[in-house]
Amino acid sequence: MRGHGQQRQPMTTSRTESDTTAARRLASSSLATAPGGLCLPPGLPTDDSQTPHADLADTYVTISDGAVMETLLTSVKCLPSGATTSCICNIISSAPPFSPFDVWRSKTGTQTEFEVHYVGQRGHYFVNYTVASTYRLEVVCSENNVDSSPVFLEVDVWPNHHPVVTNWPSGDDDFLVSGVIASFSASGGIELAVHSSSVAVDRVVCKVDVSDVSNTVSLTVFVDFSNRNHQPIINNLPKNVSIFENTTGGFLLTALDVIDPDNDPVTTDCHVVYPAAENYKFYFDIRSREIKVSQLPRAQSLFDFDDGVRQYVIHCVASDGYLTSAVVRFTKNTRKSR
Repeated sequence: MRGHGQQRQPMTTSRTESDTTAARRLASSSLATAPGGLCLPPGLPTDDSQTPHADLADTYVTISDGAVMETLLTSVKCLPSGATTSCICNIISSAPPFSPFDVWRSKTGTQTEFEVHYVGQRGHYFVNYTVASTYRLEVVCSENNVDSSPVFLEVDVWPNHHPVVTNWPSGDDDFLVSGVIASFSASGGIELAVHSSSVAVDRVVCKVDVSDVSNTVSLTVFVDFSNRNHQPIINNLPKNVSIFENTTGGFLLTALDVIDPDNDPVTTDCHVVYPAAENYKFYFDIRSREIKVSQLPRAQSLFDFDDGVRQYVIHCVASDGYLTSAVVRFTKNTRKSR
């Protein structure tokens, strides 16, 4: 123990010259001096020439409320510090958070060009004006683990409005169509999906929905066809004919009377529908439009009143290449031979 009045001797530390030199060498090798005299850890740049820069083409963009499609908003370019092309740009924060935006490398530009996209339905999250009318995105580009200073993009959401159709016919205003109906063209016009000659009525009523996903406007248009095509007609069917079971091949059952109101060339076809397996017993001559009993080799008997089919149903139809006649029925009955 020290007595009262005894002074405490200061502690001293001696260091050899070699220790001091080694410490200075360690400091100079592990720390870099930045402007202003601050010391930076190893690997960080000492001046702006080694820092990448992010350059936004726009700092303010807009998007419509309820948009669902992926949309390009603006571009961002990473300006590297040297010849390297290892830049990567990302959105590192947004206000409000969980925003439906992302940054992708441009598919058409260089390795240092990026694009800011609204991801829409791809991200399963959409902009909604009533939830957030403005987004503030913080974008940073990085090169060799060195970040650029952040740049900020403001995205304003515009409230959605109903679509407006300015040239739509209403009331008694009709479309007169003489060309080729059924779908929208890329320019918003109505186009025919079939040739107008295939339309069998004088007026077609089209209901059209115009939608931007959030709002839908429904409209009705009447499409009138002038000088339209008409169906061929088989005048002398339906018809019932009875023949004896011993009727031989080549016997004429009937000749069709076919007309076309537009004098178009017409093709006609007839075939057995009941029983379908018995179709071979009848022959239809396309040119004469005659239905005859088929001729089989060795004069085989085709019909049997007691054990065979007693009634045959034949359907016939005529076509002008666009429209067909109503399917008409021809019935052949077998009678007991005399």
